[in-house]
Amino acid sequence: MATTKVVYQGNYRFEATQLASGEKFHSDMPTSAGGKGEYQNPADMLGTAVIYCTMTTMAMAAEKRGLSFEGSYAELGNIEENSKQIIITSIEITFHLRAEYDDATRKRLEHFAHNACYVGNTISAEKKFTFIYDVK
Repeated sequence: MATTKVVYQGNYRFEATQLASGEKFHSDMPTSAGGKGEYQNPADMLGTAVIYCTMTTMAMAAEKRGLSFEGSYAELGNIEENSKQIIITSIEITFHLRAEYDDATRKRLEHFAHNACYVGNTISAEKKFTFIYDVK
């Protein structure tokens, strides 16, 4: 059964609809590739998918121990590509997590980020993760 419908809108833009909720999101190509650059491009969406997945696994690990994950966030940095092989070679992500986590919790969350995300584990691109504990 289908979960998402993606429709071409012209000018290298697509609209995706999550069928269960009707929620819509869009993709676009950067201006350097002929798009308008108004929405995330597919490479950025892949990086964002890694963020969603890693943040979800870290939130689960924290909240199962009775710890708040509230306010934690991540920023997608540089995505490196190899245009000859047509692959993404690395994805940089900076995670901003709660300052009050002790060393054991930090190690556990970082382990989950590196090892418990289906999306991250599926792609071969290097994941360059930075963890900053600055969320109050």
